[in-house]
Amino acid sequence: MINYNLYQGCDALIGVVEDHRNSIRVLKQIQQTVDRLGCQVYVVLNQAVEDRVPNEGLENWGEQLLGVLPRDEAIATYDYVHVDQQTKDAIGIIWRSILGMTSNKRIAIV
Repeated sequence: MINYNLYQGCDALIGVVEDHRNSIRVLKQIQQTVDRLGCQVYVVLNQAVEDRVPNEGLENWGEQLLGVLPRDEAIATYDYVHVDQQTKDAIGIIWRSILGMTSNKRIAIV
């Protein structure tokens, strides 16, 4: 959708990326395309595994990395009553980061 300029007019995109090589490769492709459009990209790492270092490339995102969501079975099974507090805290951090940068900006989450 980015190649067809469907996000024209957005000031930033937020990519939600999984912690595996293929997902990070797609994120890098999105970054290259968005760079041509003059748009900013932010990243949320989803379903991160605690005892594993994130795949290569994510360490280069620095301040663009809004947050990391741990793997939480309650999310995968839509059992929101049992979502782990760590997951809720991570969502809060990400949400506050998004709210902090949205004054008068149009952001698309992909």
